[in-house]
Amino acid sequence: MKDREGNSRTSPMKRIRRVVVKTIILIAIASLIMPVTGCSSSNNGKKTTDEIPRRPGVGDIITMGGYEWLVLSIEDHRALLITKDVIDYRPYDEEWKPLYSNTPTPPPPWKETSICRWLNREFLSTFADYELARITDSYLDGDEVNSFRVFLLSAEAVEKYLPTTGSRVAHMVTFPQGPPVSWMLRRIDRAATVPYSFTEVDEQGNLSMGLNPNLSGGVRPALWLQVD
Repeated sequence: MKDREGNSRTSPMKRIRRVVVKTIILIAIASLIMPVTGCSSSNNGKKTTDEIPRRPGVGDIITMGGYEWLVLSIEDHRALLITKDVIDYRPYDEEWKPLYSNTPTPPPPWKETSICRWLNREFLSTFADYELARITDSYLDGDEVNSFRVFLLSAEAVEKYLPTTGSRVAHMVTFPQGPPVSWMLRRIDRAATVPYSFTEVDEQGNLSMGLNPNLSGGVRPALWLQVD
């Protein structure tokens, strides 16, 4: 369309459309350049607020430290938790030599075992600060001096809190649909039938003794969590 002088003339509707298109383009460019506030986080998506239930019930499943935990008991504003699955395979103690070695040694106390060190150092370091704040210290096996935040259940605790074989059956966390696997327990009985060994829960949920402490066993960490 031309005016009286022969110059091209754009209709009002076309001019409006061009303005709208330019506005949309500018908004799109601005959204790519300007930082988004209120949505980004310096912790790469990790939760920083306490979302752990304050009043869990026995049998509940709690997610913490990247794992699912089963609530075994509630006592004095503390909840006893154990991982729902076996999370790793590790030796009870890398330096403890069993009875049938050339130089047998007596079992070390819990605090000196390599599995205790791993649980209370490397494993515990993966928890968020708000999770660590809820994990309480535990004094084990009559030791009133040394406290631990993460430990393995003893055979006595298994019989108390997991009274049936079915309740003890566990799977590997990386293969939850696979066959059941065994998991080791904290040794406290130095006068056992096989004195230089540790006890575990086998694939059927039975307590089994006489296992080589240098071999890797299934690990199901346990801890006490502060609750209301």
